[in-house]
Amino acid sequence: MLTPTILATALDAIDWNMPRACAKASEEVLAALAKDRALLTELVCSLADDPARRRRCETNPLIDRLVLAEDATGADRWQLRLHAFPMGELELIPHDHKYPFAIRVLHGGYLHTWNRRTGQTQTGPFTSTDLAAGTVTVEGPGSGYLLMHSLVHQTAVLPGSVTFFLRGPARQNRWHSASDLHDLHQDDQGRPVRDDTRYRRSIPMSPAQLQNRVADLARLGVITTERAART
Repeated sequence: MLTPTILATALDAIDWNMPRACAKASEEVLAALAKDRALLTELVCSLADDPARRRRCETNPLIDRLVLAEDATGADRWQLRLHAFPMGELELIPHDHKYPFAIRVLHGGYLHTWNRRTGQTQTGPFTSTDLAAGTVTVEGPGSGYLLMHSLVHQTAVLPGSVTFFLRGPARQNRWHSASDLHDLHQDDQGRPVRDDTRYRRSIPMSPAQLQNRVADLARLGVITTERAART
């Protein structure tokens, strides 16, 4: 049986420098937590009484991020979040990330496109001409993957999807996207903007927003209804 301490110990032990071992360890931990709905429910519902974690929960037009647990040493080696996509999300532009991360789908799903870098380097800035078509996968409840920071991908997420997002330590100062495709993204007024501007609209989640998100997770069956009703 998992406890918050056992969960944190298992996440502390993940070696993010060893991709294969990291993929196996993160899959095992996330699968165990997905099965333990009592602990998952407690991690979600206890946010209301935990100011430190609650302050780091965010919302924006695309995604809600709930911080379930994080590295207690201060080294910021990992952070475990619950991601909820109420409206879905369509990533038109290939991009990498600042850090490696592991995903497990709890509800809904999405189409995932992996791209191959063919340019001079395997890290840093790139354009669409530095990429070749890779693998397309369909991710549904119970599936997941590990993405190292330099890998380039795109996702099309179904509305109402919920996933675990286990972030590792930062490996780059910033993330990159295909710079020649930035004008494919438009803002709400139809004006071309940089692909990452919409993510800069994230704001701390208010108590009311958190309460609504908890209720929605209970409605979807991701967490149990009893503890959620008392929150």
